[in-house]
Amino acid sequence: MAARAQSLRAEVADIAHESFDGAVVVKTLGLEAHEASRMAERAEALRDANVAVGRMRGRFDPLLDALPNLGILTVLAVGTVRMASGAIGVADLVQVAYLFTMIAFPVRAFGWVLAELPRSAVGWERVRAVLDAKGDMPSGELRLTDPGPLDLSARG
Repeated sequence: MAARAQSLRAEVADIAHESFDGAVVVKTLGLEAHEASRMAERAEALRDANVAVGRMRGRFDPLLDALPNLGILTVLAVGTVRMASGAIGVADLVQVAYLFTMIAFPVRAFGWVLAELPRSAVGWERVRAVLDAKGDMPSGELRLTDPGPLDLSARG
């Protein structure tokens, strides 16, 4: 989902760039409606992809937030039964419950890293494609011989 959203983001940026660079041509040819509909179509697809990513994160983030709290509830439930039987004391129960509260932040931080991982992986793939590209632009062999101003002419 993150890869699709990233790809659509690039498409929308490309369309916007083309439209801005070719604004005079688009107006001259009367293609404003076509360009607007092309942009609207890709922007809607991007919105839908971002909503899908948001929905996935909406399921994932609360689960990671709930894990430490569920652990604390389990410790309290089991600890209460064990305390009633005399196997542990109040201090032992409080100590274990406190340890679970201490690991809550690292678990959330791990969740944030996992949530950003798909976007980071997609971004890295795009950067790597540019870095791995082969070939170069050949330089021309011609040099200017006259250091003075140049003359430009056009024929119709």
